[in-house]
Amino acid sequence: YGQNQTLINETFAEDFNMRPNGLSPQKGLHAGPLRNGIKQWFSLKNVMYKDINMTRMYTAEVGDVVLVVGNLTAKMNHIPPGLPGYPQYPGIPEHKLRNKHFNILTMDLHVMDNDKIRRQWHFADHQLGLKQMLAGEQNPSLTHQYIPRGKVLETIPESIYTLYDRILKNPQDTQNDRLFEEVYAEDFSKRPIKMADHDDVFRTQQGFPGREGVKQMVRDFRDVIPDFEMERKSTILHEDAVIVLSKMSGTIQNIGKIYDGQKENEISFLPGIPAEKFMGKRFETMHLAVHCIRDGKIKQNYHIEDWSTAIHQMLYNR
Repeated sequence: YGQNQTLINETFAEDFNMRPNGLSPQKGLHAGPLRNGIKQWFSLKNVMYKDINMTRMYTAEVGDVVLVVGNLTAKMNHIPPGLPGYPQYPGIPEHKLRNKHFNILTMDLHVMDNDKIRRQWHFADHQLGLKQMLAGEQNPSLTHQYIPRGKVLETIPESIYTLYDRILKNPQDTQNDRLFEEVYAEDFSKRPIKMADHDDVFRTQQGFPGREGVKQMVRDFRDVIPDFEMERKSTILHEDAVIVLSKMSGTIQNIGKIYDGQKENEISFLPGIPAEKFMGKRFETMHLAVHCIRDGKIKQNYHIEDWSTAIHQMLYNR
């Protein structure tokens, strides 16, 4: 898996850089991982995973940028020699994950140069995988119901500015019902859906969580991280959708809402680790979302936060 140097040279530019970079916490182009590093990363995956399978679900091309939404399934194997733990699951002991299966969403933003990948932002919903392996949550909903194509966007919709520059930035705007009405369609749906997102009855609805549901989710999130802030780094139009790459930051202050099946001493989106280890800890990480727009509002979206990087910062000051 991933060890054919000829294919690596044909696929990746010589100065290939990937973020997050699980091989090096350093910043700058020299951190790579370059071609040799990506081969090493694939080699680590050969040790960490068994029966690995990656399926492309959705591909979008905008100039020299290619977005790939995928589905990753595998069974956990052992921690590679020389590493203190699974890089994608910091703080989780091997015995809790080994030989357990997961089924998660991935999103990759590739910047191309002469048909080779030169820069890449890689996101995998490892927290969804943890919920499956630690709590037995299965059959996550990763795909949206089909809807006809919408109007091709020529400018960034106002709903995107309102979401990122107001609701997800200012605590007072998180409480403003009118702003949510301006941003989300009434039957808004998001993917992936986790069991903790709501009662199973509501999760079966195609329009889950709806405008009212996402309003509560954002407010619950703000309760855990009162100074939470999202800063847009790149906003890309693709047909009837908007791709947004953002920096996400904040300080864990509260344990938040306890959902059915969740341990009382854990934060819902940080399973497997006692909440006390995160209290008062600040993080900076990345977030990638694809928003499908209808009548100026967000109708559907895919989104993933890079919690692995955030957890490494909060537990190990990396």
